[in-house]
Amino acid sequence: MILHYLKIAWRNLLKYKTQSIISILGLAIGFTVFAFTMSWIRYEKGYDKHNPYADQIYKIVNNDTNSFNNQTSVGLTEYLRSNFPEVFAASNISSSQSIFPDNISMNERSRFVKECRFSVFADTAFFSVFYPEVKFFYPTPLPKQATILVRSIAEKWDITPKKINTFIDSLFITPIAIVNDMPLSSNVAFRYLVVSNPKELEFEVSNLWNFITGYTYIRLHEGSSIENISNKLEDLQITDPDGKVNHYSFNVYPLRKAHYLHPEPDSVSKIKFEAVKQFSVVALLVMICAIINYIMLFISRVKIRIREFDLYKVNGATNNDILQLLFWEFIITLIAAVFLGIILTELLFPIFIKYSMIVVSRSYFLVSVLIYSLIIVLVSALATFTLINKLNNNFTKFALIIQLSIGILLIFCSAVMYNQYDLMDQRVGYNRNNLMVFGENNGDIPISEIKNIAGIGDFITNAENLLRWSNSTRLEQTEIIDKEQKTETYNFQFRSMDNYAREFLEIPLLEGRDMLPDEQAAYFINESGNRILENNAIGKMVIRGNAPIIGVIPDMQIESPLIKIEPTLYYITRSDNKQMCSDITFRSDNDSTIKRVFDWFAAKYPFIKREDFSYTTFHSMNINENFEKFTKSEKYLLVLLGTMTSVAILIAIFGIYSMVALACNRRRKEIAIRKVNGASIKEVFMLFFKQYIWITIVASAVAFPIGVYLMQRWLEQYARRVTMDWRLFAGVFILVLLIVILSMIFRVVKAARENPAEVVKSE
Repeated sequence: MILHYLKIAWRNLLKYKTQSIISILGLAIGFTVFAFTMSWIRYEKGYDKHNPYADQIYKIVNNDTNSFNNQTSVGLTEYLRSNFPEVFAASNISSSQSIFPDNISMNERSRFVKECRFSVFADTAFFSVFYPEVKFFYPTPLPKQATILVRSIAEKWDITPKKINTFIDSLFITPIAIVNDMPLSSNVAFRYLVVSNPKELEFEVSNLWNFITGYTYIRLHEGSSIENISNKLEDLQITDPDGKVNHYSFNVYPLRKAHYLHPEPDSVSKIKFEAVKQFSVVALLVMICAIINYIMLFISRVKIRIREFDLYKVNGATNNDILQLLFWEFIITLIAAVFLGIILTELLFPIFIKYSMIVVSRSYFLVSVLIYSLIIVLVSALATFTLINKLNNNFTKFALIIQLSIGILLIFCSAVMYNQYDLMDQRVGYNRNNLMVFGENNGDIPISEIKNIAGIGDFITNAENLLRWSNSTRLEQTEIIDKEQKTETYNFQFRSMDNYAREFLEIPLLEGRDMLPDEQAAYFINESGNRILENNAIGKMVIRGNAPIIGVIPDMQIESPLIKIEPTLYYITRSDNKQMCSDITFRSDNDSTIKRVFDWFAAKYPFIKREDFSYTTFHSMNINENFEKFTKSEKYLLVLLGTMTSVAILIAIFGIYSMVALACNRRRKEIAIRKVNGASIKEVFMLFFKQYIWITIVASAVAFPIGVYLMQRWLEQYARRVTMDWRLFAGVFILVLLIVILSMIFRVVKAARENPAEVVKSE
């Protein structure tokens, strides 16, 4: 009997093959998106669940906004060890992910770092905090670059126990132990761990509270409470060796929540957990679209098959028989959708891993597809067979409004995010394209020799302070004398630049002038600083440097877009007569030129002691790549959101096309009669268009206010923000309207061109 139902169900699906394909494809996409998202959330919230001591471990971060990434000092770690008996162990830890482009030229050291990817730098208390079951004796004294490797990396690089405590020159490491592989879903995931003892540092640290290297993690004795420590760390007073009392404030996070309550920034700008939550909401909306679309199409097909069901009843079929038939059609569709969802998951897995920047196996997501698919199947089945007798035209309109509202909302949010990303990425106040900075640690680069390097062209000197993100660039109290010789004190950042830097970097001069030939020093001020001085900064004297403010330049985005651009004074000095400099900045998209500069530096400043883990005394920086680290998370989120928006719109198109197709089938006779009475194709099209234009207007009225609210909240995190003017709303509405028209025009025109005589005969 079941086989009979399956045959009939399969025939009916083939009869309505367009709607069947759309239903299967829409559900499959929805399953895939939802499975990826829920797996992503499960991964993020599952951090450190494998650690049996996780409930006893806490992460401590600095409340000082001037602290680099809210990092803590070695002094805090030592203080916690010495003053709180409830602390079992404390360790200062920093971690990072190393991601290299596939096409980059690498030496053995770089390949090793790329292979490891996850690195941790910590003191010798690391395992006491996180993995006390791992026991071994540290050599005394610790070798430089003392490294602990996981077994998989050690085996791949042929690092055997015989090489323990032996410096590996090509990798610049000294393995001191090999441990079993640790799960990567951890705040302190590592493939290699570099350990050190702050008390054995070669350089003298007079005050360990000024030695900031990472975050402090503590593990409490079993049964101990964090409350006492947390209260004391909210306002901590420490007297330094000079007798000065310093005030500190710290926050304490449980280990299992630290990953998403205080995500640790790293070199690749890992996507924030907030982005994961945003993505999950979008995925849920897409899934709702897919389910609504399927239910709407399924039940609409039921409604136009009333005559078919009546014939079944004439031949002895009961309502239960018809219900079973529909059930098996439903099941076949869902099974096909789940199967296609698994295929899509397999195909899209590498792309999703790239943009989510998580490390899991394919099976992690394939299992999720099956689990979440079963849940959605049950929800869909319940909703479908609950509504099957209640569907009317109002429900259809309501379902389309929901789908279009979601599509419009996502298009609007994507447009705002794109504009914000464009603001961060392009409008930064200077031309950063193809900028390369090379610097020497001792500041003795001979300018005359640089000029002789083939292909280098124009360059400026000592611009690293101007172009590098640095936590040392803080607000300083500055005395400024106005034209009436009145002195006022303001807070400014200070950066330096030479007299050719503005022109070279293509920084617009908004007001004022450049340096005169007889001037030796002057200041530019940015827009934020000019506003502090009531837009009347030019001509005023800065006590520091005893130089005038001669011009106003735009707010230059040097740091992360999340950081407010502070009032800044740029100290300009003449570079004409300088013989030496600390760094050079030039433009080049020519790899051979960059190589020649690199080779010149390498020859001029040869390798120092290799065991010191310093390749050379010089360093280099690609300004564009350095800046893109700040916007990578936004870029990746935009890609993911854009993809999701496309999916939602595609599902909405599926829904509109299918509903129009079904409506055309249902109204074939009506259309034929209208044509006999003289109606044109245009008039037939307008018959449908009027209905769907009102649906689009209502959907826009629902989506836009929600979008404005959400985007205003999202934009609050940025120092510079885009505005949402009428052109954005108009553009989104026109785009959606065009999508609606294109979704229905083909099917309506096809129906309008049918021969009325043939239609009436078939009816």
